Amino acid sequence: QGVTGYVDGGGGGGGVGRGGGGGSGDFDCHGYVISNYICFPGHAGMRRRHGARGIGGHTGACGGILWVVDSPQGDCLYTASTRYDANVTRVKTVALIDDGIIEPNERIAVSCISVTNSGGLPLPLGAVCSILSTETIMFEPTKFDLPTILPGQTFEI
Repeated sequence: QGVTGYVDGGGGGGGVGRGGGGGSGDFDCHGYVISNYICFPGHAGMRRRHGARGIGGHTGACGGILWVVDSPQGDCLYTASTRYDANVTRVKTVALIDDGIIEPNERIAVSCISVTNSGGLPLPLGAVCSILSTETIMFEPTKFDLPTILPGQTFEI
């Protein structure tokens, strides 16, 4: 699968000391037109002496970004205005000596790890979730290979 980001648009000309706005975009995906607009204003103009009175520029229309995932055959599989965004949304920790208190140097177990894709594209197959040690908690090196996680879907390890 290929992932391509499209950016479309160029702003209009600016008046004295004022830049144009961003561009606009419609995106064609094998006959489907996708419109997604995000404003990107232009840069301010440079300060110069006043010249003859002219006509001020017009702000261009808004532009946008569209991510497109194509199959190896070139078919459009997914389109979205955001990429994937995997987040750990749940973790359960339990002390191995369950007296209700996790004390220094006590062993714990981590389970019920939930990973949610809150982005607009599927999380690609082959993504890895790793549990890393910190300054205060030492973990045995652990990693989990994740499946494809669709937008809005949660996967539990």
